[in-house]
Amino acid sequence: MKKGISAFCLIVGALCVVYFFFKTVPVKIIAIHKDNYAPVVVVDQLPLSDAKKIAWWRDESKNILANEEAAQIHHRALNYYIYRFGKGYQAPGKEDRLCFDDMKAPKNCLDKDILMIVRYRKNGDIQFDIDDDAYILRPSGELMKVD
Repeated sequence: MKKGISAFCLIVGALCVVYFFFKTVPVKIIAIHKDNYAPVVVVDQLPLSDAKKIAWWRDESKNILANEEAAQIHHRALNYYIYRFGKGYQAPGKEDRLCFDDMKAPKNCLDKDILMIVRYRKNGDIQFDIDDDAYILRPSGELMKVD
């Protein structure tokens, strides 16, 4: 009887993990900051799997890139940094924070919690850096993991 209960609990636990891993998480874009280096997109969260993170960017990039000139995107490398909103905007303090000039101080900084970096390459490739993994999306639509 104990083995049956243990097996049932294990199966239910595994199903919960699979459900939460594959569940589509709505992403709220809090802000987009631009400076002389790279645009920063601030979000509340990203989906759990790398594939869903990339799919989210592919869906949302049309809106995010709407203010960029097409020539600017395709004729030079352009990186987008996706940061977690976390505890929200804070004063600079002693912590390692990224501060934005387009906001009024003192609460104009975020903790440096990068969720993903999207790199547009001159050859048309798009590179996604997620944690310690990198993926290349070719103009043909082929997605491959970089070793």
